[in-house]
Amino acid sequence: MRLHRMRLSNTAGQVAGFPVPTSGMASPDAKPLGDKNVSTHMATNQLPPRYCILCVDDDVSGLEARAALLEEEGYCVTAVSCPMRALEFDVTKFHLAVLDFAMPALDGFQLLLRLRAAQASFPIVLRSGMSRDLPDDMRRVFSSCLDKGEPIHSLLNTIRSYLTEIRIHRSAE
Repeated sequence: MRLHRMRLSNTAGQVAGFPVPTSGMASPDAKPLGDKNVSTHMATNQLPPRYCILCVDDDVSGLEARAALLEEEGYCVTAVSCPMRALEFDVTKFHLAVLDFAMPALDGFQLLLRLRAAQASFPIVLRSGMSRDLPDDMRRVFSSCLDKGEPIHSLLNTIRSYLTEIRIHRSAE
């Protein structure tokens, strides 16, 4: 598999490069966009990937770490540091999304509403440092709300649970 290096940056100009496959990506149109770059990467140990996950977080280092972990679990990950850029993707390509709450331009709740308006029918998990502080009516629109302080296995278990439901639903059709 041929790899190229895409750059993921935040508004402060901090940059991290990492290898990205050039074939078999969930979003073949992923490319650098303005000062916030979009990156799609895929686990190399499983081709083709079974599930594609959209991760949106303005904290680039946390986003990159989460994407790498999910890739190790065998998922195809589209990592986006700007919530407005997440809306440029075809939502039908994703099986699940993990969103931060406090982000510039759109918060996680506003992004969820826009994803739903774009016909996103997949589970949307909120992973935020302030998820416990959100009003119940706002928390209810997310499939699940996790605090960033929780162990990472909580996120992995939540993702597995939702994707197992999707697999069961598909096999019943």
